[in-house]
Amino acid sequence: MRKPVLLLTLFALLVGSCGDDRRRRGRSRLLPRAEEPAGITELSKLLDEFRDDLEDADFDDAAERVEEMEQKVKRADLATISHEDYAELSAAIERAGRDLRAARKQHAIDQLVEKTEEVLAEAGELNQELLEDGPDEDDLDELDERLDDLADLVEAGKPYRDDLGFAEFAQKRDVRVAAFANTAKQYRWLSRATERLSGALDGADRELDDDAEVDDRIDHADAMLALYTDCVDATRELALAQGFAPDLTIDMPIGDMNLQKTQDVCEHRRSSHEATGHDLRWKREVNRLAAAVSAALRKIEAQESAADRLDANEDAVSALDECATRLADTEEHPGYDPSHLFTTHMGKNSSARLRDNCAKVRDNLAKLQPTLRWQIAVEEVESLQRENQQAMAAAGKETDAGDRADRLRDTIEGFEECARRAGELAALKGHAGASPSKSERRAIKGLVNACNKDVERVRASVAAAEGEANSEGKAKRSPKKKRRKKKKR
Repeated sequence: MRKPVLLLTLFALLVGSCGDDRRRRGRSRLLPRAEEPAGITELSKLLDEFRDDLEDADFDDAAERVEEMEQKVKRADLATISHEDYAELSAAIERAGRDLRAARKQHAIDQLVEKTEEVLAEAGELNQELLEDGPDEDDLDELDERLDDLADLVEAGKPYRDDLGFAEFAQKRDVRVAAFANTAKQYRWLSRATERLSGALDGADRELDDDAEVDDRIDHADAMLALYTDCVDATRELALAQGFAPDLTIDMPIGDMNLQKTQDVCEHRRSSHEATGHDLRWKREVNRLAAAVSAALRKIEAQESAADRLDANEDAVSALDECATRLADTEEHPGYDPSHLFTTHMGKNSSARLRDNCAKVRDNLAKLQPTLRWQIAVEEVESLQRENQQAMAAAGKETDAGDRADRLRDTIEGFEECARRAGELAALKGHAGASPSKSERRAIKGLVNACNKDVERVRASVAAAEGEANSEGKAKRSPKKKRRKKKKR
């Protein structure tokens, strides 16, 4: 067993306390002198055994020796008391209890120091591994266990703070324990920070194809926005967490950097992806509106009949109205860019100019609708004329003059309606706001004249057919009269 320096020093003081004469005699007095009383011999022997017990740290036996010596002093006879060595022996025996307590204390201190040094050495190795290799959960758990052991040892050493040697050791011990505890806190924090930020930034290296559709690009921007927002939130949480150390470097998918740099990078990228999302959404909305307008205008150009043109016109007015209204709203959109140009059916326009053009074209197309409705009515009258002309032609093919007259007579009302309705259209009756062209006005007047002529022509044809029918009727009646005259004769 290692004999601590402090304990040997105590023993030296204890031996020295017996006086120079006693040191000269030493352990040679195990055999009593003839003239020495038995009590002195026994006390000397017990005192030597007591010192041996202290040196061997056999404190239980030493305590028994103290009790035995104290009892013998109490029962000492006159010869023992009157001996020249008695005073020195009794004084040493009187100090033995104090010496025993001091030796016990020093032994406990030595053992505590030895155990503490052992645990400090283990903690130091773990501390060094963390500093060199970075956070490792197993090492951190072991270091926490060593710190728990050291906390128990610190508590156990509190009763010995009055010992100058131990107090000096405890001061140095506390500095080392504080350093290890600080490493444990910081690297536990670093471990959590690495896990938290690595999870938050998982997918940060996700790339997007250059030809990706706008919806996919928006989804990507949204995903990156959520990712870097989580990163910023994580850095703020970690800055308030126990063990935070601003200079510790964190291993992450976006690179190795400290927490502040991580927060700055994530905030910059978060803002960038947010702006990208706003920009793409605004452009998508404007392009959608522009595409709807272009399609509606092309649809108008592809129509032939007035009815189809009116339907296409109404659809275009609706699309243009949405364009003008929605584009005005998008000027408040966070992605609004007044300098960006959009290619549309109306040429290249900024959003504001496209908005104004949509409103202008919408109003112009809306003004055309009365004219389109007038043109539809004209086409209906023209259709009525054609139907009656076809009926007139079919009636003209009847071989029976009477039937031909009847069928021709049926078309007169249709031609009269044609003339009446064409006259109303020429006068724009019921079509306020219509603005037909000069050629259209001439055409409708010509239609009025044509229908009136058709009425006259049909009436003439009816009269001719009726005349023919009458002639055929007389021709059939004439032979019967001749036959009746012959019978009278």
